[in-house]
Amino acid sequence: MRPDRIADMFGCERIRTIGDSYMAVSGLLESSPDHPQNIGRLALRFRRYLERRNQAHPQQWTARIGIHTGSVIGSLVGIQKYVYDLFGPGVNFAARMESISEPMRITLNEATPDLLKDDFLFTERGEFEIKGFGTHRLFALDSEFFRGH
Repeated sequence: MRPDRIADMFGCERIRTIGDSYMAVSGLLESSPDHPQNIGRLALRFRRYLERRNQAHPQQWTARIGIHTGSVIGSLVGIQKYVYDLFGPGVNFAARMESISEPMRITLNEATPDLLKDDFLFTERGEFEIKGFGTHRLFALDSEFFRGH
């Protein structure tokens, strides 16, 4: 299943792709009480998509994923051709987490685990100096709880 279809499946919205960067949000265009869980599920499913794809292809694709919970600014930009985009410290923070994430890992800011603790497993990665933001505790999203019946 392709990334945009995965995003749709979890009620997330792709904002943009630039090169190998894929920016998606949840809870922005339509309010949802489950937006942290939706973006967590998107990240895990996206990673699984890459793992399965890599099993069948000699060219391996990897991703580093950063998830930030916080405020962003959304706006239409452009003169002749309009595009909706996101800006602000929240976007920059997520980009910094992606850049320090290891390949095929999902790095979370310190506010996100509290929102995901009932549905997901994660591990603390420790304190990191985040350029422009100071020192923060970061976490890795490992998996979703399986709730079988």
